[in-house]
Amino acid sequence: MTQVFTKLIAAAALATATFAANAQSATAPIKGNATALQVAASATTAYKVDTTIALDASTTYTGATVSITGFQSGDVLGYTAINGITGSYNATTGVLTFSGSSAAINYQNILRSVTLTSAATSGSKSVAFTIGSALTFSGNGHYYQYVAGAKTWGAAKYSADTMRLYGMHGYLATATSQAENDFIKAKLQADAWMGASDDVAQINAATGTATYNNQNGSEANWYWVTGPEKGTFVSSTDYGKHQNFYNYGTVAPVAQGNSFMNWNTNQPDNYQGGNTKGENSGAISATNGKWSDMDSSNTLGFVVEFGGMTGDPSVSLTFTRTVQYSVAMGNTAKPLGLTWVSFTASAVNENTELTWATADEKNTATFEIEHSTDGASFENIGTIAAKGTGNNTYEFTDNNTANGANYYRLKQVDNDGSFQYSKVIKLNIGKEVAAASVNFYPNPAKDVLNIATTGNVTVAIFNMNGVNVATQEVNGNGQIATSNLTEGMYICRVANTNGVLQTSKIQIIK
Repeated sequence: MTQVFTKLIAAAALATATFAANAQSATAPIKGNATALQVAASATTAYKVDTTIALDASTTYTGATVSITGFQSGDVLGYTAINGITGSYNATTGVLTFSGSSAAINYQNILRSVTLTSAATSGSKSVAFTIGSALTFSGNGHYYQYVAGAKTWGAAKYSADTMRLYGMHGYLATATSQAENDFIKAKLQADAWMGASDDVAQINAATGTATYNNQNGSEANWYWVTGPEKGTFVSSTDYGKHQNFYNYGTVAPVAQGNSFMNWNTNQPDNYQGGNTKGENSGAISATNGKWSDMDSSNTLGFVVEFGGMTGDPSVSLTFTRTVQYSVAMGNTAKPLGLTWVSFTASAVNENTELTWATADEKNTATFEIEHSTDGASFENIGTIAAKGTGNNTYEFTDNNTANGANYYRLKQVDNDGSFQYSKVIKLNIGKEVAAASVNFYPNPAKDVLNIATTGNVTVAIFNMNGVNVATQEVNGNGQIATSNLTEGMYICRVANTNGVLQTSKIQIIK
């Protein structure tokens, strides 16, 4: 057969994750804010996607992925590093991969720190947070993971069959639609085995009957032999026995029933290097997503799919948040359906009272009140219906203010769905918050500095020239790596939302 795959076995891959054996129940091990994040379009602003991500605290996690739906070149996912968890962003696929065994609180904090930077000027993108290294396809709710390595098809099938994801059984992936095939291809980092075969033993085992008496009968009749689609007839090619059961490129495969197929040009052909090789195993190309038949003794990575098997628990391993981009008022030629007269904020008993007035109001449907603690990432905290045409005044009270800076803006939505933003106003709220207790040790430190605190803090280390050389968010007990610092004296600053709690000198020794 003419070799159609580029061997990229050494390419980097998503890490294989191990999950707690008792994580079988129909739970949501990851939760977040389901409300769309409304942001002003900015190619330079890194917006935190969701600072409320919550994980199942009973599980020790070994991996997580964050991916972008609607990804375009230039989109960047960032994060704040946490000791013990390694992060890697693939700028080609838009996938951020975390690996390393660590407690739920550490994975929760690193996922909360994820930011999205995009040049998008309108529309929306979805950011999916997935526990483990598998990625979810919205078309069927299944999870997919590329596993790097050099396995024969049989070894890959066995490995996939033994993998579990929160109780869901793994199997060599199948692709039953162009959308599913494209999704798998987009996440590949090398060519990979799939769950397709024309081997008589595999087909008969999959169908549960003697569908074919021998290999001559099954040759060129391709079936899915794994997963929920096991036993499904995919395609057939009439090679003709006079051609010794291999294809000279003159016969095209024919899809069976309503089955989807995506064979590469002149594939399958049961032929390689001038010899009939019994190429009875299917693989997918990382280059174009097309399929080819290959000798099962070849070695590739593989794609494992989770979901849809009888007895699988109903779980959600992915939380997705939508980021909605819009042009801020003043950057668009579309006229407002009103005139802004005033927009003010005042603090009353640690709450915020917002008031605004409009003139010449027409075709306005609602006002959405949005809040932010950093002036960049805004969230909807309430909606008020417009009063109608003319001049009107409105009030809204925010009873869930943050300690410190609070930013507000109004999103005026017209009856046709178009919208504009008001100016942003800032109000500082002072709340009585107990100061966190902080201890760090050892001092002098060598490889790590241990942090013990009763609250959420940020630890920053500066050299004697005032340069920030390390930063770590800590909730409870944590560590900050110091092994990469040169020997000498440093300043350690610990702060929370109330300000700096402690500044001390530490010594690094080697």
